[in-house]
Amino acid sequence: MASMKRTNQLGIQKIVSETDCIMIKEAIEGDGFRLAQYGELIFEVKSLICSSFSSFYTKKKSYSSFSVKLSPREYNKVAHALASKGCNCPINTNLVWDDTPDELQAVMSL
Repeated sequence: MASMKRTNQLGIQKIVSETDCIMIKEAIEGDGFRLAQYGELIFEVKSLICSSFSSFYTKKKSYSSFSVKLSPREYNKVAHALASKGCNCPINTNLVWDDTPDELQAVMSL
């Protein structure tokens, strides 16, 4: 979510978002998300997409500015390691590193 807001601030026009979860991809692209467990988060993402990338909804399935691609789970090892590290931190902690942490370096080298 923060990265989408930042790309909007920077004026980036073409976004390709990747996920390893087909349900997230389908929820963002469709309308069946409202009753889903993460429906509120999906609604927030879609609202940001709609306000920032008007072509997402006006061109119906020909996303010229925003697209969601499905990637194999093994491609997301670094993202999962970062999320895990963040989940183990106290609330409102900002993580900033000068170098890549050792545990992430190990995942990146696989």
